[in-house]
Amino acid sequence: MGFTNTIKQYAKLEKPILYVILTEFFIQLINIAFMNMQPLFMEAAHYGKDEIAALTASRFAGVLLFAIPLGILIRGKKVKNLFTISAILVPFFALVNIYLIDLHQTFLIHVSQFLWGASFTFMQIPIIPFILRNCKKEHHTAGIALSYSTYSFAGIVSGIIIILLDAINPIFFNEKMVLIVFSVSGFLGVWMMSKVQLEEKTVERKTETKTKEKKNTIGF
Repeated sequence: MGFTNTIKQYAKLEKPILYVILTEFFIQLINIAFMNMQPLFMEAAHYGKDEIAALTASRFAGVLLFAIPLGILIRGKKVKNLFTISAILVPFFALVNIYLIDLHQTFLIHVSQFLWGASFTFMQIPIIPFILRNCKKEHHTAGIALSYSTYSFAGIVSGIIIILLDAINPIFFNEKMVLIVFSVSGFLGVWMMSKVQLEEKTVERKTETKTKEKKNTIGF
């Protein structure tokens, strides 16, 4: 009974919010797949451990350098288009990255990884402000919790998919092909974003200000 009620609470979330969170899920699928499979793919392509570590660091550098200013730049601005950009660029750079690893273009892989990380922030940084601005106050907790859970859920789903692909044909579905499958599936996020129809708000609800105003009204 408790579980059913929990599902009903999440089902009450506004559809645009659900579609954005589903877009986040597809992006997280790529993220998890690359965290698990890219080092194996690079080892198979005869990269050393130091090269794998350095190239992976480029992705996190992109996340770090874009996340800090983006958190300030999105204040008071519409962010929905950033989700669409992320849904396009994350799978695109994932595919580019696979191609460049095959070609052993180390410098270009660094660039691609950096841009991959930057594209990822366009989803991760604005999504909580988007939820707070555009869903009912009583749905805030459910929306944030559901968004937060996409990482773990994507980890479970990606693991199941990898096991199934390996069971179907371990030779055809090698590390490279698995990464391609996840990268291409990531474009489903673009389709999800095409369903997001709403008049986007750009300011979070000022609950704290309203509380202060009430206190002043009653003389505290």
